[in-house]
Amino acid sequence: RIEGPTALQGPVRLCENYPPTSRPWDGIIDEVTVYDRALSQSEIQGIGVAATLGKVAMVAEILGLSPIHHWGLDESSGATLASDSVGGADGTYEIGTSPGATSYPADNTGAELDGINDQINLGNLDLSGDEITLLAFFKADSWDASPYARIISKATGTSNDEHYWMLSTA
Repeated sequence: RIEGPTALQGPVRLCENYPPTSRPWDGIIDEVTVYDRALSQSEIQGIGVAATLGKVAMVAEILGLSPIHHWGLDESSGATLASDSVGGADGTYEIGTSPGATSYPADNTGAELDGINDQINLGNLDLSGDEITLLAFFKADSWDASPYARIISKATGTSNDEHYWMLSTA
């Protein structure tokens, strides 16, 4: 609200990217995987080693550990569906998220987020048991959008007390 005489010295931008979404970040995300058990240190290291060998070896290692959900996020540019190759909980690329971006390893592709309002909606995921491992490869180009960026989360809102579980940068 502005009252009284006003002088503007440059452009005025109102409500850019409003309303804000829940803590976006700028970068590429790839190979989001959910396990219903705690992976061992050697299993996690095995995934890292396999990633240095290329996409085929990395995905074989990830899937060989029996995840309950796996989104490769390797759909081509313009895709709207993020396919869950294991659990059937397909997601949707929303608000300008760009699949088909070059990722790691070099022969892989992932989804690019601009740090303003992009997201991948994975729907409602219910997990049983009392253990979980959340795995994702991501490359942050900037943390400017939020120092508390969510990589994957199950939540009813954006505040910390509205989260069931999350993998985030803080």
